[in-house]
Amino acid sequence: MKCIKFSFALFLFILPLFLRAEESHSKGDDFKNTPEAEVTERISFLQQSFDETYQHSRLWHDGWLAVYGLSAVAGTLTAATTELPESRRSEVLKAYALGADQRLITLIAASAANTQKITDSNRSLSYALYGTDGLILTTVMQSAFDKAEKIHHAKQDAIVNAWTSAIAFGATAATPYPAAYASKDFREMASSTPLESRTKLAQGETWLAESAEAEIFGRSAISHFLNLAVAAASGLALTSGYNRSSRDGWTMFGSNLVTGELAIFTQPTRTISSWKSYKAKYYPSDAAKVGVTLQLRAVVLTPRGFAVSFAF
Repeated sequence: MKCIKFSFALFLFILPLFLRAEESHSKGDDFKNTPEAEVTERISFLQQSFDETYQHSRLWHDGWLAVYGLSAVAGTLTAATTELPESRRSEVLKAYALGADQRLITLIAASAANTQKITDSNRSLSYALYGTDGLILTTVMQSAFDKAEKIHHAKQDAIVNAWTSAIAFGATAATPYPAAYASKDFREMASSTPLESRTKLAQGETWLAESAEAEIFGRSAISHFLNLAVAAASGLALTSGYNRSSRDGWTMFGSNLVTGELAIFTQPTRTISSWKSYKAKYYPSDAAKVGVTLQLRAVVLTPRGFAVSFAF
């Protein structure tokens, strides 16, 4: 329970960092003085940019959503369906049909109940009183302890993995990335009248800018830091929340860190160059402002929480 509360609090803290405030992009009226030939040329440029990156962007975005989503569901189902033994002591006491004296079983089970380990003194006492049968008894008891421990660990791992995957899924889903769907949607937008074509142009600029911003943010130091923070929290959830060994904590940390870094390094970057080229061609005075340096622009309170906006 302690781990669940910790993970939920972490999710609420991390997720808003991936949300961005709505930006004021150009409206159709902003292009009322733009010649029709240039509007057509710009629309063609934007469509080509979306077509070039569509497959990679869609595969990356939907693929990682599927990976994180399935992982979260699998972890949740595993945690919900894993039945823990009533207690390790009762599990042990139910495991014997060896005909040994019940007093010995009770003695050893009671002495081992707190540590869930059969000590050398337990084995020595068992052997001294019952010989080979005593050693068999202690071996069965230890096996029952180990089995119960594995069940506990599996449930704990599933809970931590479920919340870690939910964080990654929520962050990916909440970050606008039009490049994953803009190719088809942009092509299907009406452009038969001057107003429609200018409205289409404004929407295309918005989508290309948002896609470039998403890719810059996704490859930024902030993304690496957040991935490190979530991975570290998952390891601490095991060691601090469930009193697991440091080895288990490092294993959880390492697996989540590697998964997150893989998602970061496989993210497309094509729309960054497309947006730079577009700005250089049609907004030369602003082209120098398009780079890969993140600057915190604003933190806005929205109905969904705190949204962080960046300038590029």
